[in-house]
Amino acid sequence: MDPSSKLIYEKQLYVSLSNFCNGKGLFTSQKIEQNEIIIEIIGDVVEDDLTNVHNPYALQIDFRKYIIPKNITRYINHSCDPNCKIEILNDKIVLKSIKKINEFEELTYNYNTTEYDLGVDSFRCGCKSKDCIGIVKGFKYLSLERKIKLANLILPYLKILI
Repeated sequence: MDPSSKLIYEKQLYVSLSNFCNGKGLFTSQKIEQNEIIIEIIGDVVEDDLTNVHNPYALQIDFRKYIIPKNITRYINHSCDPNCKIEILNDKIVLKSIKKINEFEELTYNYNTTEYDLGVDSFRCGCKSKDCIGIVKGFKYLSLERKIKLANLILPYLKILI
């Protein structure tokens, strides 16, 4: 992790009813600046293909490699216009802000930037952004134009597919 990055600890994050789905979401109780590391995603790493295994919390970090979050990061929801991204820094998986985030705002990232194929966990998006994709199925299903537009947000294993 970049030692100059400010880390926001879990006590300043909280879970509440989501603005993007009929479930819970992760929110911040303080303002967050752009490019801040917010929290490390901690969980069990699974090396397998989970495309056809229902697990809405699984986060793909490589081909046939997922992390199943055990901390409150499991409540980070999708948005086609996210305020965060997932990064791998020094073997740690972190949530990082990509723009300024206001206090009490829900933290989101674009699932298509981590997931190659959501398979059975594909879903109808509820973000209501002007660039909403409609149905979130994974990076594999995006047009080349959308893939290029997301290039700065995607995990390294997906970059080879552009």
